[in-house]
Amino acid sequence: MKTAKEIYDYGVQNGFIGREIKEKGSLTNFQYILDSLDDSEDVLLGFNGELNRTSMTKVEGIYSFVLTDKRLVWGTKSFGRTELQSLNLDNVEHLTFAKHRPYTNFGLITIDTVAKQYNISMGVKPAEALNPVLTNMINDMKKRKEEPVVVAAAAPSAADEILKFKNLLDMGVITQEEFDLKKKELLGL
Repeated sequence: MKTAKEIYDYGVQNGFIGREIKEKGSLTNFQYILDSLDDSEDVLLGFNGELNRTSMTKVEGIYSFVLTDKRLVWGTKSFGRTELQSLNLDNVEHLTFAKHRPYTNFGLITIDTVAKQYNISMGVKPAEALNPVLTNMINDMKKRKEEPVVVAAAAPSAADEILKFKNLLDMGVITQEEFDLKKKELLGL
């Protein structure tokens, strides 16, 4: 996704952004986040939520979030306030979902890292739709990074193979005729 509108529309269509969320504010925030990304980053999805709600009136902030192939970025640009933060996906240990107690009309997605826990509150329906998708995407990206790169061994050269068969001839494992036949085969004669 390359535009704020694409991110917003994808979020609404997939239920990650509730209908009560204002499009204009989301577009402003998504554009602010897009402007901060590296050209090499691919946007996978976006959503909105409150970060680290501790009571009905106390919340760290209301943000738009964008998941890229490298990190989770959240930001806000409103009322003269601009803020941008990110979390490298390598630092994510696991995600969990729960209905936010005692506010059961809120869903709570918790992202645990080695250093900190992030609690993102949103409507329960968007949280239920987002959680499995977000969890799978982050886990898949982490698995791909952890998979070892397999380098294919170079095929032995004809000279190496001839030398191997010469050693077998010298040890008496094969006959001179067998060696000559294999040598002609390897040289394409």
